Amino acid sequence: MRVGPLRARLLAALGELVHDVAIAGPDRDFVAALLFPNVDACRALCGSRAASLPLDELLSHATLTSRLKCILDEVARDAAGLSTSVARAMVMVQPPSIDAHETTEKGSVNQKAVLANRAAFVDMLYADRLLPGVIEMTGVQ
Repeated sequence: MRVGPLRARLLAALGELVHDVAIAGPDRDFVAALLFPNVDACRALCGSRAASLPLDELLSHATLTSRLKCILDEVARDAAGLSTSVARAMVMVQPPSIDAHETTEKGSVNQKAVLANRAAFVDMLYADRLLPGVIEMTGVQ
């Protein structure tokens, strides 16, 4: 799996909805991603009623998760194989932490630190059954 090109494709496809992504799965059966949202863009997508929602409710809003799934399904359809698309994703409520070295000096996500620090979320992505908060793409696995 080549993380760089996949990450770039995901960022281009997801556009303003996310600031960054962390890719998991080089040693797993499928590729998954942790998505770091652009909260303002997510609120705008979900409409005026979403303006007052707490962050965790906003990021699990059906409008947002449906849009993310649609975009990721499209990326998967255009992919050359399982290692070039994402089968599951999760939107992170907490942004990458500078103190935990989850961002680089250039401001992008430090993949290794994010995956280590958020191992419980990565485990949720790879659980045998689909857990709440995990978005599963159609027909990728």
